[in-house]
Amino acid sequence: MLLFNILSNTRMLVEVIDMKQQFFKIIAVVNKVLLPSFTKQKLDLAKISKFQLAVFGWRLYVTKQALG
Repeated sequence: MLLFNILSNTRMLVEVIDMKQQFFKIIAVVNKVLLPSFTKQKLDLAKISKFQLAVFGWRLYVTKQALG
């Protein structure tokens, strides 16, 4: 019975992780459409504004989460 509970909890955890990854994949697509790509614009990342740096960091975070 204990083994069944552990397997059931593990399966639920995997489903939650898969849902999280799917969520971030959707957000990544929205980001690609709405937010600018600073690397395609060949901007120097050392000289961008704080807002641009925040956008770049957000896109990086979402991409990392979407990839797992």
